[in-house]
Amino acid sequence: MAFSGSFIVKPNCAPNTPGQAVQWKEGDPTASNPNDLGPYLLTEWTRKGGKDYEMKLDANPNWWGIPDGYPKAKHIIIKFYSDATALALAIRSGDIDMAYRQLISSDIKSMQSDPNLKVWSGPSGIQYICFQERMPPFDNPKARQAVAAAIDRKELVNTVFLGQTVPLYSMIPNGLAFQTDGFKSLGDETFS
Repeated sequence: MAFSGSFIVKPNCAPNTPGQAVQWKEGDPTASNPNDLGPYLLTEWTRKGGKDYEMKLDANPNWWGIPDGYPKAKHIIIKFYSDATALALAIRSGDIDMAYRQLISSDIKSMQSDPNLKVWSGPSGIQYICFQERMPPFDNPKARQAVAAAIDRKELVNTVFLGQTVPLYSMIPNGLAFQTDGFKSLGDETFS
């Protein structure tokens, strides 16, 4: 139930009709997000030009973890950046305390050697290729398998990701429950 695709929501904050999405409402983050159950409440949601710009989260005074002293931070501000370069500049200038995703491998590598920054990494995350299975040639499973077999995952990890990840042989990222290297069992020579 903690998975983002199936979390519990307050019925008055989320539509009850299957397939109906939560609608964003200018100036009303509560009506735009089914929140109030976690450690933080979405209290501000700013959009510019129809794109997310910034969100403010405040500690939820009714959260079950309050007696244990959580959440530790009273406020969290989430900023959205147009691209990886803008995010990297914000990190280096000290405008933000923490970044997640969107950084390119060369920026991460350079930040790892910066004594003013602490870079943490962990398992999870995935990069993948999508196929339009209704259009030739990818309507043929053998064509999709051929592309998968042609990808040198180890070389991709070393050149594109500068060795900062590991080859993935699954649709479930490393580090998540039930992840197995199911594609690798088809034969290492097929997926090397």
